[in-house]
Amino acid sequence: MAYYDSSNEVFQRITSYTLQLEQIPLEEFRASAEARETFLKTLEAAENDMVWLVHEIRISQDNLEEIKHLKLSAEKYNPPNETFITKSIMARDRFAKCYNPIKEIVLDGTHEEIDEFSLDDAKASAVYVKIALEADLTPRPWGKK
Repeated sequence: MAYYDSSNEVFQRITSYTLQLEQIPLEEFRASAEARETFLKTLEAAENDMVWLVHEIRISQDNLEEIKHLKLSAEKYNPPNETFITKSIMARDRFAKCYNPIKEIVLDGTHEEIDEFSLDDAKASAVYVKIALEADLTPRPWGKK
């Protein structure tokens, strides 16, 4: 798992590769080895980024609950947490919208340039991405993990 100094770094990266995937027509992933290679490189980055993002969303949600529980100044602490959560969920959902259909095409095992080892590695990464994309981000009550 990667460590990031700034969430902006992660958002910039997610925005960049999401935009890149969105600009490639879905049919290109069936027809073009170059498009499939782009997706495989994106999958490597997304594995770390999406898991990190979900983890950070949960931490921010816990922070909000703790702020309420301890009756701290909501004006001081809530806006950064709420902004981060909103921005993160939007980034995750936008990526998921283009990622899922492409994943089905590229990881179907029918593309000759993707050897068995690379396919297995990509499928393992896809498991982590799937978990992050399907994570329940409903805020949990204070003290519940």
